[in-house]
Amino acid sequence: MSKKPESTTTYKLEMKTVLGSIDTQKLDFYDKLMPEERKAFSPWVIMRYMSSLPNNHPLQRYAILAVNDLINVGFGEYSKHPELQYLRLCCAGIGDKTYRAWIPASSGKKSNKNPITTLLCEWFPELNNTELEILISTLTEESLSDLARSNDIPEKQIKELMEHLVK
Repeated sequence: MSKKPESTTTYKLEMKTVLGSIDTQKLDFYDKLMPEERKAFSPWVIMRYMSSLPNNHPLQRYAILAVNDLINVGFGEYSKHPELQYLRLCCAGIGDKTYRAWIPASSGKKSNKNPITTLLCEWFPELNNTELEILISTLTEESLSDLARSNDIPEKQIKELMEHLVK
């Protein structure tokens, strides 16, 4: 007689609730999760959501930079500490619940002859194509100029970059 496999219940966390708790920086959210819900907690997936805000959101650039600077650094080292990963994710929260779209991981960067894209790939190698496009879409002449100067780009090359920015 063969045994029937026991039914297993898989828990899913409501992403809207998790992201809302992180955005509003509810530090005790993870503590209040049931053990089954903790197993469903996936910091990597949440991190992908946290790096995206709509194009017209004033904190769009902050979201990308906060996740890259506060969460990505040492992410693997904290893999056995999901509560600590949750608390680090809260550091990237913006203080208000907001919509965050899923950004899929890319397999690699597009080869592009645009010098702005080339430089940004050098300066921010951790960005995927979608994040790179978001960053480029938010660049202004002033912000690109400041970024180039802070990276010791010669004035002649900055002028060339400006020509590509308006195209």
